[in-house]
Amino acid sequence: TDDYRFYFSFENSLCRDYVTEKLFNAMDNYVIPVVFGGADYTKFVPPHSVINVQDFKTVKDLVNRLKFLADNPEEYVKYFWWKEHYRVVRNLPFCELCRVLHGSGGKPRYYEDIRTWWYEDACQVKAKIEF
Repeated sequence: TDDYRFYFSFENSLCRDYVTEKLFNAMDNYVIPVVFGGADYTKFVPPHSVINVQDFKTVKDLVNRLKFLADNPEEYVKYFWWKEHYRVVRNLPFCELCRVLHGSGGKPRYYEDIRTWWYEDACQVKAKIEF
């Protein structure tokens, strides 16, 4: 990773409840993850620790930001502030599922058509990025 400054972590499908493990692979190292997906990354990572492609109007704007960070080490290292306070912890997804199922305490939800909810409502196959 000494040779790289950025790690592109793009999702195959844009799912609001899924973040690829590739994001956390990048966060284990001193490279800035550049993410593109359907999730709200603020729920998964510390503030100012990733670059979200969808925060830019054009690819040119994104490239300009990456060039700026590559040319300004004092700005680049600000993306790693969180390493002094946090660490990446990898939980098995099934452990989290069990925790939620056994401790939800909330009202059960029922879906008449779970296939539609799972495959059509939770994810978009087409990306919203234009080059």
